[in-house]
Amino acid sequence: MVSLLCTVDVEEDMPHWRVEASTSLRNLQGLHRFNALCDRLGVRPTYLCTYPVATRPEGDFLIDLQRRGRCEIGAHLHPWTTPPFDTNENRLEAIQPSRLPPSAMEAKLRVLTTALAERFGQAPTSYRAGRFGFNGAGLQALERLGYLVDSSVTPLCDWTSEGGVDARMAPDVPYFPDRQRVFERGSSPVLEVPLSIGFSSRLPEQVSRGLVALPSRLRVRGILSTLAGLELRWLYPSAHNADAMCGLADVLVGRGVPVLNVFLHSSELWPGESPSNATTADVDRYLDTLERFFVYAIATLGAAPRTLTEFSRAWLDS
Repeated sequence: MVSLLCTVDVEEDMPHWRVEASTSLRNLQGLHRFNALCDRLGVRPTYLCTYPVATRPEGDFLIDLQRRGRCEIGAHLHPWTTPPFDTNENRLEAIQPSRLPPSAMEAKLRVLTTALAERFGQAPTSYRAGRFGFNGAGLQALERLGYLVDSSVTPLCDWTSEGGVDARMAPDVPYFPDRQRVFERGSSPVLEVPLSIGFSSRLPEQVSRGLVALPSRLRVRGILSTLAGLELRWLYPSAHNADAMCGLADVLVGRGVPVLNVFLHSSELWPGESPSNATTADVDRYLDTLERFFVYAIATLGAAPRTLTEFSRAWLDS
């Protein structure tokens, strides 16, 4: 059976995807309407929360949602908002955890984990690295802190131009990573559940990986998109409409991928707090896209809604 996940990065307002000098959390207001939509459709989101969300009163309502079983609370590490801070640390730069020294990264993750445990009454077991900055040091820290599942890997994507990681060759199905080379299979007990990313048409795996490995200057993907409608898609409503997301789901399920992992930011759920949705009408369209996709995944594809940790435990038992 295919599982349907909705993993939400619950984080600070970032109207221009840039760090603001003053941290605000206005966007959390949008989670009320979003969670009501999820309740109506039987979807239980996984809210991956940053340190400000874990420690400020704006996130208090999440405690009740979690206690009533309407969501899962996990961790999302933004180094620039999570102590301890080095005296030379630039807190206005949104850097990936993978760029930190291992000891500094683990110290921040430990503080975030403790804050979430104290706020919600239980330690988080699911995680996503900020800006997808996941590496071996991060994986080993997750193991030491008792995490069960990560969802930081973006198959077919390369973030090195932004100072990030190259995940182009990573598996697009759940796997246990190598402790050093996290985009390869290995023996870590932490299950990796990648984001759902793929081409709009079903391609042999070697062809997909060959296309993303080509230098961008060759513009092969752009030519194929024009001639054959071939497009790299995510289950991400800021980037694609419902029809495109449903089409990707068809391709993934047809290939036997066992999970549909929908991704979004909390800031996209409140007008003006992300570049994606400036107005209330934008947010309305965004939520309509999500609803249409959820209905299609559940009713047409037979996907079973789960949280990240529920999925990981079911995977271990299978």
